[in-house]
Amino acid sequence: MKTKKVIVLPYDPKWKTDFENIKREIADALGDLGIKDREAFKYADKPHLQAHHLYVCPRYSKELLRHIMFRDFLRKNPEAVKKYSYVKETAARLFPDNIDKYMEYKSPYIEELYELCGLR
Repeated sequence: MKTKKVIVLPYDPKWKTDFENIKREIADALGDLGIKDREAFKYADKPHLQAHHLYVCPRYSKELLRHIMFRDFLRKNPEAVKKYSYVKETAARLFPDNIDKYMEYKSPYIEELYELCGLR
């Protein structure tokens, strides 16, 4: 999957419900299909679902644990969230049509966050 346009939005509490809807659709489609580590998905013809970047990980994988630890760290550290949001918004503004440059720009701060939450 290759993202064509980088869009960063402010946090929306509705995303939790959106996630549950997407999770239900994927669970129905996958059943017990195993996916090693993490797989990125895109979809078409599902206008009832939020447009997003979706990763699916096996329930007990190291990759899923890493994502959960990162999420939990951010939930407990509002200052880190503010800076991370600023970095992502800046990257999206600078590189709206280049996902590789967008990711390259935010990578140093993500690495810093990994250090802070014990992932490096």
